[in-house]
Amino acid sequence: MIKDALEYIFKTASRHANRKPEVESPRGRFRYITIDGKREIEELRPVGLEHSSHSLSSINDLIEQFGGDKPTVYVAPDGVRVLLDNNDREEWIAMQFEKSPQALALAKLADGVGQKELIKTLRTDLAGCYPTELFLPIVRNLTFNAGSTAQATREHGRDSLGSTVDRTVAANAGDIPEVLRFQFPLYTVPHDVVTDITLECAIDIDMDSGRISVIPTGDTLAREEKRILNEIVGQLDALVEDKALVVLGEVSTQSTQ
Repeated sequence: MIKDALEYIFKTASRHANRKPEVESPRGRFRYITIDGKREIEELRPVGLEHSSHSLSSINDLIEQFGGDKPTVYVAPDGVRVLLDNNDREEWIAMQFEKSPQALALAKLADGVGQKELIKTLRTDLAGCYPTELFLPIVRNLTFNAGSTAQATREHGRDSLGSTVDRTVAANAGDIPEVLRFQFPLYTVPHDVVTDITLECAIDIDMDSGRISVIPTGDTLAREEKRILNEIVGQLDALVEDKALVVLGEVSTQSTQ
């Protein structure tokens, strides 16, 4: 009876070009696959569900509610993914890490900005993240000068362009620091994890364009990001206990069905 019904539905649906007929039956969802003239019926798993999360505690709560086989929690640089596979329906828990305004602002400074934009960023997004008295007054009072000279040297805050043109930056409020330390949270999501990092940044000045760059030194940023990831793995592992396996890794949430 069911087979006859499926055959009838297939003949009707296949009249429409470029459409893959899917049908409902008391046994579930099916689709036809035809290869080399041979037609087969494939049973489809129900459409997967994805649960969004913004904290480690909510991930733990969702795992507890699932109650299926022990899942694996994958912690990657961009977020956390958990596959809750109960053999009937794929369910995912997904949490996308969100960079803090401070982290985004500092990343922008690495590309170099003008003096006015740097002052604005230091007063707003990065306020309280660095020794203000050591840097902001200096930036406010920077002046770029150009003149003739016979010197041919390169120093911090000074760039010699041959023996005829020399551009200098006058730091009227003190010496320009070569390295500045910033402290701020790396992420705003997850909400319930302390993600404070410390970065030592070099100050670089482009004499020609008047742009100033603030650049994390060496692999400072990569080391701090790795440390925070390990912190998240440790906290998740403590939360879920033996309900799930927590690892550093990635998994795709795209279904191949």
